[in-house]
Amino acid sequence: MNRLSEIEIGGIKYLLNFSVQAASEIYERYGDTAGMQECIMDGYTEKSIAETLWVLDILAQQGAEYVKLHEDGEQLFLCTDILRTLLGIREFNEVRASIFEAISKSMTETVEVKPPKNAGTTQGIAALRGFGFMDAFLQFLKKS
Repeated sequence: MNRLSEIEIGGIKYLLNFSVQAASEIYERYGDTAGMQECIMDGYTEKSIAETLWVLDILAQQGAEYVKLHEDGEQLFLCTDILRTLLGIREFNEVRASIFEAISKSMTETVEVKPPKNAGTTQGIAALRGFGFMDAFLQFLKKS
């Protein structure tokens, strides 16, 4: 579950899940995450607020689905109308940070490397970086 993030709204914690479904919907609407960022980071205009809430709605719905499917639990669905009531305008920077955290956690690859038993006699182990599988997949989604 380390690819999911949390946001607290109205004293209740909700999971945010940048799933394949969420990515597909976001890419269909904005082209890519850079397009999404440009749109939701445009101050506090009605369009920016509406788009921020739309993205948060998608990520929270996917978080609720994750809980339902993998943890045999229930999480309330947050919809845009409920979010408009629960959130204050000064909380939007937190909301935006939570959105980017959810996307970042989902796209970050973690590779754990254990040194070999004879590490002293080898040249050492180079740090492994992501293999780019997610980048290739996201490019595929954009083209579809």
